[in-house]
Amino acid sequence: MEGKLYAPSKRAYTRLKAAVSGGPSIVYTHCHEAGVTRIRSHQYTAAKPCKRILAYDANALYLSTMLNDMPCGKDVTDYENPVQAAPIIKNAVLNCQLLGFVKCKLATPQNLWTKFEEMPPIFVNREVAEAAVPQEMMDYLSQTGRKRTAGKKAAECLRGQ
Repeated sequence: MEGKLYAPSKRAYTRLKAAVSGGPSIVYTHCHEAGVTRIRSHQYTAAKPCKRILAYDANALYLSTMLNDMPCGKDVTDYENPVQAAPIIKNAVLNCQLLGFVKCKLATPQNLWTKFEEMPPIFVNREVAEAAVPQEMMDYLSQTGRKRTAGKKAAECLRGQ
């Protein structure tokens, strides 16, 4: 049976559907070896080798969410002044009084950009212009007989909306 996205109104459904975003599906390094693989070797000339490697399959986390209740109650609430609404929403979340989705602007503090350079913490669905695709990726697509597809892509970023 195919899963369905439920929302109490067409407006809420449209917002939820537009917000659905995938996560990373890239292997950043194909082979890691304790004592050999160096952390951020592209950035530091004296990069230290990994002492231990521990890997998790994060995809398994999605299975448990299928058993939980999904937010589908009250319709969309818009605030005229988002700055004044932020502490109200934050308190509702912290006090378990809000079950739902909140659309907000996110940004990684600039002083943490180097910490997250390898794996930015925010993912957005955006059209990616062909000019933004690195030549190496275009060469790879050509070599493997693939074509670049149009449409939105899950893109990692340091700022999102």
